[in-house]
Amino acid sequence: DDRVYFVTNKNEEQGIKDIRKIINNSNYEESWLYLPEKQTWYELGIKGYDEGIRSQNKDIEKILEKNKNVKELIFYHNHPKKEKWKKVDNYPSFTDLNALISKIKDFPDYKIKDKICSPEGIMEYFITKDMIKELNNKKIDLSQLFSQSKDGNSLYVDFDYIKMNFKPFKNKK
Repeated sequence: DDRVYFVTNKNEEQGIKDIRKIINNSNYEESWLYLPEKQTWYELGIKGYDEGIRSQNKDIEKILEKNKNVKELIFYHNHPKKEKWKKVDNYPSFTDLNALISKIKDFPDYKIKDKICSPEGIMEYFITKDMIKELNNKKIDLSQLFSQSKDGNSLYVDFDYIKMNFKPFKNKK
């Protein structure tokens, strides 16, 4: 339900377990903001559909207003297994990378990471503050760090700046 947002106090591991349950019972992407200093999860997604999810900056701003002393924001979303695709994409999409860049620009005072939870594991992707400073000094726009082919089938990423780490689940259930 897009009108009701849930908040829960759990550590990161417990929250991931909950997301894994959702993945197994949904064909839609969902999104959350996890505040590690508070061990609190906030549901963010609106207008969930089978190929994406959106969140609103005004909702994130309200959360940050209530949590003034946090320094790190971890944004999670899931990539459910979709029958029509017969596979799960563990990597961020072009849209996912654009969303990361937008969050970095919109919330520059925070350490920001994005993570995708799929049935296979967690894909973390981020740009460090030092890398952002270096890019700003070189006058390189963050959106120049990746591009998509004209047919939309290929994604090119500058891994010197965008870091990705995949951690497979030990237990696939």
